[in-house]
Amino acid sequence: MPTNEEILQSRVKTATKIIQPYLKEKESAEEIINKALTAIGIDSTDIGMNILMAPTTTASDFEDALKMQGPAPVLPSPRVKAVWLILIGKDPFAPKEMKICDPDPSLTVHQPDIVTSIMKTLEQQKPIGQWDDMGLLQGYGKNSLPQIEEELLKRSKGRPCIAFDDDDGKVLVTDSLDLLKQARHIDTPRSYLIRNKMYKIYKIGDFPGDITHECPIHSNILLVNGYCEECGLRWDNFEDNKRKYIFLRLLSEITTIEPIALRAYLVQTFDELAALHPKVAMKFKDLEEEEKLPALKHRYSSSKNGDPFRVVHKQY
Repeated sequence: MPTNEEILQSRVKTATKIIQPYLKEKESAEEIINKALTAIGIDSTDIGMNILMAPTTTASDFEDALKMQGPAPVLPSPRVKAVWLILIGKDPFAPKEMKICDPDPSLTVHQPDIVTSIMKTLEQQKPIGQWDDMGLLQGYGKNSLPQIEEELLKRSKGRPCIAFDDDDGKVLVTDSLDLLKQARHIDTPRSYLIRNKMYKIYKIGDFPGDITHECPIHSNILLVNGYCEECGLRWDNFEDNKRKYIFLRLLSEITTIEPIALRAYLVQTFDELAALHPKVAMKFKDLEEEEKLPALKHRYSSSKNGDPFRVVHKQY
């Protein structure tokens, strides 16, 4: 570890380059600087170094001390200030850092870091082909820009590289990034162990299948927000009423349920329906014991068409 003396003299020697051109041939810049430092109480002792770095010791103090050394008055003030910055361990020629003022705390509402936000905005202004892999994966999803899909498809060479979270369906970005890097050079697996759990790995444009409920009465109709266009009814609280809805499906398979009767059934409980239709209740019990009750769920796939240049999504 360098001593105070070594640190101070190293800075002095660096600073001599700033003022030597303004001195006569026989005059020593190093000697002049040392004398000026001594004049204001600065030396290599701990106290002297503390005085050097103290906020109360300024470049003006150093300049006044230099003026007492004879040739110093001919030195331009900017050069003196540069020498002082070197002596206190700073680079006078380093580019100034851009400072972004902190927002008024009273106006701050959990804003993300402003520098990160600016950098992200600048990154997004680049052509998508210049985005890094992480940025592309963060922007990838069912509703992502077609250019993002196209770029990822090109980088992955059509190989599987995307893992989706089972809970929310979002891309597992960090894990997918590793697979994407591999896909550039070698074949990648269709299943992959991530944190002791097996995940299916998808190609770009492929997504996990979407599951929706069927109408309990009309098995060929998929509910949209619980609504069936065929019977004109909204099947609310599907999971809570699942047993009753399955019962109505079994009933519809053996008889036609008229709209008036259907509306009456919907306000009844499962036990009340079972009492009205004991044969259906017996069939329900048998299927339940065999774990063969209809699920009233449908897995569908859809493709984004209409744009001949778009990567076609596949869903399973």
